[in-house]
Amino acid sequence: MGRYGKVVVAVWLTIELLSGCGAQSNISSDPAVAHTEQGTVRGNMGDGYVSFLGIPYAAPPVGDLRWKQPAPAPVRPQELAATATPSECVQFAPDSSVAGSEDCLYLNIYRPSKADAKSLPVLVYIHGGSLTTGQGSNTDGIAFASQNNVVLVTLNYRLNGFGFFAHPALSAEAGGSSGAYGLLDQQAALRWVKANIANFAGDPSNVTIFGQSSGGVSVVSHVASPSSAGLFAKAAVISGGWYPDTPPLAPAEARGAADATSWGCTGDDATITRCLRALPASTIVRATYAPLQQEFVPVVDGKVLTMTVEQALESGHFNSVPYMTGATPDEWALYAAPVLANAPLTAQNYDSVTAAYVSTIADRPILASDIRNLYPAANFENPTKAYVAAVGDFKIACQHLKFADLVAKVQPDVWAYQFAPASVPNYEPGMDPAYFPGPELPWFGSWGIFHTSDIQYWFEDFRQQDRTSANLNLSAVMRQYLVNFASTGNPNGTSLPNWPSLRSAPQTVLNFGAPINPSFDARTEHNCSFWENYNLQE
Repeated sequence: MGRYGKVVVAVWLTIELLSGCGAQSNISSDPAVAHTEQGTVRGNMGDGYVSFLGIPYAAPPVGDLRWKQPAPAPVRPQELAATATPSECVQFAPDSSVAGSEDCLYLNIYRPSKADAKSLPVLVYIHGGSLTTGQGSNTDGIAFASQNNVVLVTLNYRLNGFGFFAHPALSAEAGGSSGAYGLLDQQAALRWVKANIANFAGDPSNVTIFGQSSGGVSVVSHVASPSSAGLFAKAAVISGGWYPDTPPLAPAEARGAADATSWGCTGDDATITRCLRALPASTIVRATYAPLQQEFVPVVDGKVLTMTVEQALESGHFNSVPYMTGATPDEWALYAAPVLANAPLTAQNYDSVTAAYVSTIADRPILASDIRNLYPAANFENPTKAYVAAVGDFKIACQHLKFADLVAKVQPDVWAYQFAPASVPNYEPGMDPAYFPGPELPWFGSWGIFHTSDIQYWFEDFRQQDRTSANLNLSAVMRQYLVNFASTGNPNGTSLPNWPSLRSAPQTVLNFGAPINPSFDARTEHNCSFWENYNLQE
């Protein structure tokens, strides 16, 4: 390690020691101004809230800091105008061009505008996007801050090859570990929140992490990670966390080594790392992942994750905090229908196609006759929707309940839900609807209650035409349950239907629909008594 690296580590350790002594509140009398360890920031006043956008929580991971543990953000001698959306991390745009910047480790904070607010619950949202795309600014915390009197934080973290690329040379350089840079970024953001959020009216001892899709995978990883201990007090997983058999480091290193060779980076470790850090972003963003996974996933790198997520939960070696989890009924529609558009399934082949695919991700073969008996084609609008239901039940609906059951063996405060209103707008905040979810396919029909369709409800982030009383009311109820959970570890509160914990009602979950149903039999609905006989191996 060079002189600069030693200085960075020394400064980082000093900050860690100081922050471990307890965050000191230094709240400004002006709610649009906040003091941080790196300097003063000034935000934007809104209607009932203040937003602080683009606050750096770590140094830009560029040059020699590419593929290294995030270093502390530098001290600023002048006030930072935290009024503009920060750059997204490098990723592919919808038109397949390369967008974003490596200088992307920023977070956004939303707090109530009343100056006397202090020690409020803090929610930290980790965005989804297959650990490949997305940004914290795709959603905002305006509704949470202005209506629910909490502090909400969103953040960027390194993605795709920048966040999850592993290579033997990088592992050797870092003491045996690589491929977890995105998770390390998230940990650094949580440490920054612990150290500074009191000056934004937040309670550093009451931080809830929640994430959707791969953001939920990230949350589950932090629940299982020894190095994330103490960084959060509660955790909520939204349509995520379905990779129980977390892959080992070696295959990820092998893929990284193959990528590096194809990019012309060969030789000894020092030569390879020097070559890799000199590559353009447009090359790194094309790093490969395991074919069956279809996206980047966390690996057992030996530092952030020391065992698979399932091993951590089954052994009880995880961060036992109040836990909330849920999914939608049509999670797999957007993944399956476009792929099968040129050859929609038929009543004659849907069972064998479904069984063949699920068998590739299960620990033993699935019989086509079981698919046919559990998912009769006559019960669905078309046979492809039977495929969507079966795959979604195995990979997501029953998987998140399995995770919740394991947590509940140790932690009594576990709540599960399903998001299933009669219909939802075809929209995801921050995305062009023409691209995602995209136009419905005439042969397939409605996307249903698709993956990501609940984000607009959690954040009350609707298009104007979708701000109906039904949508706004459901959003208010969902946010109130989540805020209650963030406040006390229990989602229940005055005027809300009572939501039983998983321990008290193990067969049922709360269904977010019209009306709210706190006794929905999700396990029967999704055939979990069948799927629990198989282990997901992805």
